[in-house]
Amino acid sequence: MLRYSRAPDGGAIFRRVAEREDTAASDVSYAFWNPFSLHFTTRSKEARYQNDTYPTFLDQDTLTHFIGCLPGPFFVYNLRKVLPTWFAILWLFLSLVFAPFNIYISCHRDVYRRVRLFIVVLIRFVIPFCFLGFGVYDNPPQPKLFAIVMTICTKSPVSNMLFSSMNLRIMFSQHAILHSVALTVALLWIPGFCQNCSSEPSLTSKFNEMGYGIDWLFSKGLLNQLPEPNDYPCWMIAALVITVFGYCVPMLIVFLSEVSSRSIFLQLRVSEEYQRSLSSFKKSAVSVGWMGCIVSIVATWFLLTLLRDTSLEGSPTHIDA
Repeated sequence: MLRYSRAPDGGAIFRRVAEREDTAASDVSYAFWNPFSLHFTTRSKEARYQNDTYPTFLDQDTLTHFIGCLPGPFFVYNLRKVLPTWFAILWLFLSLVFAPFNIYISCHRDVYRRVRLFIVVLIRFVIPFCFLGFGVYDNPPQPKLFAIVMTICTKSPVSNMLFSSMNLRIMFSQHAILHSVALTVALLWIPGFCQNCSSEPSLTSKFNEMGYGIDWLFSKGLLNQLPEPNDYPCWMIAALVITVFGYCVPMLIVFLSEVSSRSIFLQLRVSEEYQRSLSSFKKSAVSVGWMGCIVSIVATWFLLTLLRDTSLEGSPTHIDA
């Protein structure tokens, strides 16, 4: 427990006591940070880390808000023939009113510090709802792999999840919760997109082709056997792309970035005898991050396959090869 002193040099005494406790905690467990939240094992060290990194977050926010002025005019101009008026006005408001307001607030640091978390939550959780209309109003993509993946990544909440998670930075423990909630919002985009794609029969065969390729990759790599031809509906492909590029990839990038920054922070504060332990601890954390990402992708596909088989139960599930 940290102890305070009323002596004139109480601040110095407090710092020395905190440093001794931090060193003692490292001596006992070699656990430099918690494996899931990534918080340091002592509150004083965690507070110093956040005080050192927070100014960088604020500088990055300002640049992010400047970039936020671009999507609205871009979408409205390129999709002016298909977007309804109210939807175009909504996006112009976000880019030409909301983003400049955030730029103005971010230049006043004292005010912005008090409202930053609210703004981050608004951008990362509420704005994805504004992407749902693209799945309904936009034209279906061409029956090509690249076109389908790019449509899902740029005209769905995936683009917001990928961009904002890496630029509107928060601590990883907060990011994991907020990003998981944002994923549920992103999945709401799928019904409109698949209804739009149902008007193009060529897309159905392309989805089956993409699904079989993914199934072949997992079955051959993990089970060493070829999958049987099956139906792969639109929602399976869309859900996998959203999960991979909207959730798993940003989560991995943020995790590795914070592990790296915390490692650098500690390198300047631990003695040489702990440098090797710190390096080993960092490598283990990086391995866990990659393994978690790969397991999440594989588990997502098997879950989607199970849901597909359940929904098609009682009807023919195989198609001609």
